Amino acid sequence: TVATLDAALARGEVVAEFTAGEVRPGDEVRTTVESREGVVAETRQALVAGGNTVRLAVASPAPWWPNGEGGQPLY
Repeated sequence: TVATLDAALARGEVVAEFTAGEVRPGDEVRTTVESREGVVAETRQALVAGGNTVRLAVASPAPWWPNGEGGQPLY
């Protein structure tokens, strides 16, 4: 899983890659990013046998700052 943040702190993206074994029709993956305030972003997509990639955009993410430099929100 990789998380990125643009320079203006306006948009973040979470990318997760994984392998699925046996997949049945209708199988899907639901990916959710939550903060203490609730769901920040969520997506669903069909699973395929083999490699899968999930991309999830997060609008206006709150960055985690080093100790003493700012807030440290939990997701």
